[in-house]
Amino acid sequence: MKFLDYLLEGAQPAVLVGSRVLRVSVPDPARFAIHTLLVSSERPSAEARKDVDQAVRLLRVLLDERPADLERAWHAATERGRAWTQRLNRARRQLPAAVAERMDKTPP
Repeated sequence: MKFLDYLLEGAQPAVLVGSRVLRVSVPDPARFAIHTLLVSSERPSAEARKDVDQAVRLLRVLLDERPADLERAWHAATERGRAWTQRLNRARRQLPAAVAERMDKTPP
């Protein structure tokens, strides 16, 4: 999976409850949202739309509840270089206007 190293940085412990209880690691939600945007920039348009829709749902929550986490995740991604920044900016243009405007007000 492309960009997996970024996604796995900052993974958090969690518990999965089912017929057994398992300790697992899950991605940081802000990094997951950014990773989903990154992946969308690499996929055909129908698949990319699904990725963007998924990212939008998470971005809305993060913008309300954890904007600093989102800012850190965006910064960590753009620190990886020009190609990453270009992909993110291309994907960001696919966001609904209301979400994009809120992200513009949250300084990445």
